[in-house]
This record gives sequence, C-alpha cells and structure tokens, in this order.
Amino acid sequence: HVNTDFDFVSIDVEGTNTEVIKSINWDLLPKCKLICIEHEEKEQVYIDYLKQFGFSGYHRTSVNLLMSR
Repeated sequence: HVNTDFDFVSIDVEGTNTEVIKSINWDLLPKCKLICIEHEEKEQVYIDYLKQFGFSGYHRTSVNLLMSR
C-alpha cells in the first residue's frame, strides 16, 4: 500500500522538474491542494499541464511557482 495522503508537494530536481511533474499521476493524489515547483522560467508549461488535474490558482516568485486546487 502506497501512502497518497499528501496535501503539499514541493518539486525541485535541478533541470528535470518537467519530467517529474509529468511522471506523477496527480489523480492518485486527490488530497494534494498545493504544489511548489522551482519553475526554471517554464511556469506557463506547468500551469497549462496541471490545469487538467484541477490546479488553477497560482503565485510566482523569482524562483518558485505555487499552484493550488
């Protein structure tokens, strides 16, 4: 049994954030309400991709993108 009871996920994997985000089955993390991603100037890619999983609100800092659902 894998625990999927996360409400917050932080992703910072030095240059492979896009691959990591796309490898996660976000439907299996229904309780996840907030994601923090080191955006590497690709924030629109992440916003567009994560919309399909119900993430909509976002806040951008100089380094991170925070998205909520």
